[in-house]
Amino acid sequence: METALEFTADDVAYIEENFICLETRPPNGPAASYVLEDGSAFYPPDYFEQEMDEARFKERLRSEMNVQRVTLDPDETWQTYMAGIYGVCLQSATPENIVRKAAMLARIEQLTQTPDPGDSQWIRALKHAVDMLDKLERPFSPHYDRARFGKPPTRDTHIRSVRRRYPEIT
Repeated sequence: METALEFTADDVAYIEENFICLETRPPNGPAASYVLEDGSAFYPPDYFEQEMDEARFKERLRSEMNVQRVTLDPDETWQTYMAGIYGVCLQSATPENIVRKAAMLARIEQLTQTPDPGDSQWIRALKHAVDMLDKLERPFSPHYDRARFGKPPTRDTHIRSVRRRYPEIT
C-alpha cells in the first residue's frame, strides 16, 4: 500500500513564499509545480514568461544543447517541462536553463570522479560548476520534494554535499 505524500508546514511556507497560486491552469502551459492538499495550485513566479510553444521550446533546447555540448531527449524534456517539474527545481524554467543544469551536473560529476583538490585549476573548475548550478536551482521544499522524487535533490547531492566534501571551493 502506497503512502500519500504530505506537505509539512515548512513545505507550505516555502511554496507560498516562492510560487504563485493560480485558480486555473492557463491553456497550453506547464502543470502546477505544487498542488496542496486543499487543491491550491502553485506555479513559478515567472510562469507567464515561460515557453508555451512546443516547437519553439525544442528549438531553443536544441540550440543550447549545441552550445553546452549536452544531449537531452527533446520529447522527454518537453513532457517533464509540461508536468511542471522544471518549475520545482529551476529559478527560471527556460529551455536554456534546463540544458545548463544538465551541463553543470555532468561537469560536477566529471570533476568529482577524478578529484584533485591540490590543483588550483581543478578547484576553479569545480567551484565554477557548483556556483553556476547554485544560481540556476531553487532551494526545493524542505521535505516534500525529497519524498516526492524518492531521492535527494541535486541541490543536496551536487551543491551542498560537494561544498562540504571540498571546502576549497567555498
